[in-house]
Amino acid sequence: MGSSNKCLICRWAVVLLALWPLASKLPAQVVFSRRVYKERGASYQQIWNWNPADGALKALTSSARDHYRPVCKGDAITFVSPEAFAPEAKLWSFDRKSGLERVTGPAPQLPDEEQANAPAKSCDHFASSAGMDACAKEEDLTLRARGRRSRISIYR
Repeated sequence: MGSSNKCLICRWAVVLLALWPLASKLPAQVVFSRRVYKERGASYQQIWNWNPADGALKALTSSARDHYRPVCKGDAITFVSPEAFAPEAKLWSFDRKSGLERVTGPAPQLPDEEQANAPAKSCDHFASSAGMDACAKEEDLTLRARGRRSRISIYR
C-alpha cells in the first residue's frame, strides 16, 4: 500500500472518528462520495454508504465515471458527473435497488454569490448535508455546523 493510500485512509478515519459522536443522533445512514485509488489504471469517485449504527462502510457504485455531490432522494441517489462544478456537468440518478445510473438533466449550479466562495472548489474532498459541511484538504479536515467551525490536522 503506497503512502498516498495510507494518507487517504487516515483522512477518512479522521472523518469517521469526527462523526462518531453524532452516530447515535443520526436517524439514517450516511451517503458520501470518495475515490479509492488503484495501483494501476483509472479510478473514479464512487458513492459510499456508512452505517453509524454498526460502522459498516460499503461502496454503492463501481461504474467508470466520477460521482460528486450525492444527495438521497427516496430510493434514488442523485449525483453530478463528470465534474462537480464544470459547465458540462450533468445531474444523474442512481437507483439503489437496480444499480442503474441515468442522466436526469443539467447539474444544479450554485447561486453566483456562493459560486465565488464555493468551499468544494478548494477541497480535495467535500461533503455537505443537513447544515453540516466537511472539507478535507491535504492533511487538514474542517467541519462546519450551524456556523461553528472545527479544524483537525493530521501530522506525521
